[in-house]
Amino acid sequence: MLSLFAMCTAPALIPIFLGMTEHMTEARRKRTAFGVALTVTLALAFMIFFGEKLFRLMGISISAFQVGGGVLIFISSLQMVNSSDEPQRNKSEPGPTNPTIVPLAIPIVAGPGLLSTMLIQSTRLTGFTDDMILLACAVSIGLYVLISFLAGEALVKILGTSGLSVMTKVSGLLLTAIAVGFIADGLKKLFPLLATAG
Repeated sequence: MLSLFAMCTAPALIPIFLGMTEHMTEARRKRTAFGVALTVTLALAFMIFFGEKLFRLMGISISAFQVGGGVLIFISSLQMVNSSDEPQRNKSEPGPTNPTIVPLAIPIVAGPGLLSTMLIQSTRLTGFTDDMILLACAVSIGLYVLISFLAGEALVKILGTSGLSVMTKVSGLLLTAIAVGFIADGLKKLFPLLATAG
């Protein structure tokens, strides 16, 4: 079970969360944190009870999920790097996009690693009691994400607008590297010849 928490690096994702929510008011940022935590919990719960059946039914592999998730993250990272340095005119207005479900919850927090780990655990442990234990783990991870992201509010007050702008661009660069890693790993599993080349 510890492997699930090891795969969830929520505290390390705080800068990315702040960068993607820099245009939001404090209240909306908190709602986003709750939304991300809830979505992550539901995604993990879905993997426990339906993940294996759905992936098998649709012919989706974890490798394909990695590539698709990597592309989504890469697009988001480009938007962050190219974001304007000027603050939003009216922070009460919604931003251009709502990153709560995609890409924050999936695939940044609940990425291929975390979801596949939960899927593997659910296939190994098949009893009702085991499912309830895994469900408790999913809820615990959701709370872990929520506490981590809410703690980022203190950073907002310290950094200010200019600090958040810098953090957004740096986080975008980090996300680009994560995206390339996801895509590369997925492609190597989909096409084993790529892993042996070079």
